[in-house]
Amino acid sequence: MDEVNMRQFFDGLLTKFSELTGVAAKVNELEQQVNSLNDRLTQLANENRELRYQLEQANNEVSTAKQEAAQHRDAAVGANATVTALQETIANADSRVVALREQICNEADKYRIGQADLDDARRQVSEWEQRYNALDADHKGAMADRDEWRNRATEADSRMAELQAKLDRVSAIFNPLAAE
Repeated sequence: MDEVNMRQFFDGLLTKFSELTGVAAKVNELEQQVNSLNDRLTQLANENRELRYQLEQANNEVSTAKQEAAQHRDAAVGANATVTALQETIANADSRVVALREQICNEADKYRIGQADLDDARRQVSEWEQRYNALDADHKGAMADRDEWRNRATEADSRMAELQAKLDRVSAIFNPLAAE
């Protein structure tokens, strides 16, 4: 091989070596980039795991919140049913109170009327008692007067019988034949 060929060969080899050194530097640079990307990929994988964990935690919290919301909804429905039942009970009680108040008013009116009737009846009884007592006194007075007049009449009849007997005796004395 001759020297020129050798030089060309060595020049070509040096060129190739230079090229290979440049390629090696690029490969080295690419290796660093790959290592950097691997580190970044590992970091992203770790972040991804952390984010998945946080997502799982958030999903658990959402599920728990949904369960609590369902429980609260059920409790609210039950409370609404209770409130509705209490409202109905209050409305019924209010209507019964109104009815009882009306009954009380009616009974109070009846009582006042009854009291007035009773007062009128007492007044009438008192008037009748006064009339009775007056009539009884008049009757007793009339009976006393009647008894007195009967006694007087009996006395007058007795007196008249005595006088008639005296008259008959006197007439018999003056007219002896007529007596027979």
